[in-house]
Amino acid sequence: MEVDTDRIDGIGISIDFKKLREITESALEPLDHQHINSVPPFDQINPTAENLSQYLYREIRRRLPPDVRMVQVIVWESDHYAVGYTEP
Repeated sequence: MEVDTDRIDGIGISIDFKKLREITESALEPLDHQHINSVPPFDQINPTAENLSQYLYREIRRRLPPDVRMVQVIVWESDHYAVGYTEP
């Protein structure tokens, strides 16, 4: 995942990686240890890497602080193949 911001605080941090990890984990939590085809929206759409990356992009973006922008999510299918998703 890649995020972007124009703000750096007084100690040189734009967003704490611990906070970013918590946000990411909260977006992944509904999928964790689940049969993904039974979890919305994947009970209606195919859980391809492309659809997973779009889902995660949007879920993480809505949880970010207002001054941090979502840039891209990359989902790896294997050691050699990945797909990235971004929006304008």
